[in-house]
Amino acid sequence: MTLRSRQARKFAALSVLIFLGVSLVLFAPSSYWEEASTITEVTEGTADTRLRYWKAALRMFADYPILGVGAGNGGAHLPDYVEG
Repeated sequence: MTLRSRQARKFAALSVLIFLGVSLVLFAPSSYWEEASTITEVTEGTADTRLRYWKAALRMFADYPILGVGAGNGGAHLPDYVEG
């Protein structure tokens, strides 16, 4: 399996996400979890927009996990990945 195949890129992206998730759980201070537990309303202010952009960024990362889209090019690619 080469890194050029779509399946290999998805596997690499999933591996990185799992590693980051485990790292967050292991190393985040308790104050982070206390603050995060207070987040309840995600439709007010800019929260909805930020969530859509984060989801778009994750889809972009899944398509280009190793080198990305290039420095400063995320904004140019963002309209292709934002849903809603």
